[in-house]
Amino acid sequence: GQQESMPWAGSFLGHPSVVLDVVEDGHGLPDATTGIVESVDNEVALAVQHVIDHALSRPNESLMVITASALHASRVHEAVAAAVAARADLHTFFTQDSAEPFTVLTLEQARAVTRDRVIFSLGYGRTPHGRVLSDLGPLSLPGGERLLAVAFTRARRHIRVISCVGVDELRDSRLPATTKALGDVLHQVLSPPLGSEDRQEHDPLLVDLSRRLQAMGMHVELNYQGKIPLAARYGGYCIAVDTDVSLMGMSVREGLRLRPSALARSGWHYVRAHALELFGAPDQVARRIGTLVGLVQTESVPAADHTAEPEAGLVTDRDVMDDGGE
Repeated sequence: GQQESMPWAGSFLGHPSVVLDVVEDGHGLPDATTGIVESVDNEVALAVQHVIDHALSRPNESLMVITASALHASRVHEAVAAAVAARADLHTFFTQDSAEPFTVLTLEQARAVTRDRVIFSLGYGRTPHGRVLSDLGPLSLPGGERLLAVAFTRARRHIRVISCVGVDELRDSRLPATTKALGDVLHQVLSPPLGSEDRQEHDPLLVDLSRRLQAMGMHVELNYQGKIPLAARYGGYCIAVDTDVSLMGMSVREGLRLRPSALARSGWHYVRAHALELFGAPDQVARRIGTLVGLVQTESVPAADHTAEPEAGLVTDRDVMDDGGE
């Protein structure tokens, strides 16, 4: 009944991982047989525009469009093909050989497919009178929650939701539970509850490490979103630090393979620091992290005075580093 995920590193840099576009004039005529308002023209046009914008501005990141409506998937695919045929500057992104080519899929087809960025275009609209229908196709059938989980787990970095219906309308208590679930999920990710003050007693070794990293000029947060014991960033680089203590409740497979892999896919540089290492050689751990983010030290980080200002002489050599980005 719930979904948990690793925080995306881009969120730590201040970039939202989920955005919502509500289609203006998202109205259409109900189908004569089913009574469903499906694949509204304005939603098709908005989805295609975002696909084109991605191809022009982020050609190095993979993309797909997913939707609950098979009709909408077909119409978006045809509209994208027509747009690409008319613009030579788009050909490279859509025709080059790639392990993750652009595609348009229904939620059922997307179960085992992931991309860097995903456009989730719902595919269902309002009646000409503005009424919201309770039938969202497969999302409204028993088990629709599983397809909803598919929709929100296909993107590694960012998901854009396009809907003809606003969040509050989708949360109407009169709607079926499986339809209302979409509104509840969107409300949760777009308007998260204000985090309560973190009163957890932090590991003293990590507190010490955080002060050393801050003295190097890095931004540090302990217990980031309750998932990462120590998160640090500098420039476009994000570091996730685990310790023996934070991994104690996990199986060997989860702690040594699954968790580091999940964090890496979410854009983090992963560092595991042993408690003995943090106790006996904290400067070395701090320097190791500083190396990952491109900081060059001319002097050792002070160990005694944790309130000191950042050391002078610490420089960022961005000219010799690859763009960390996300």
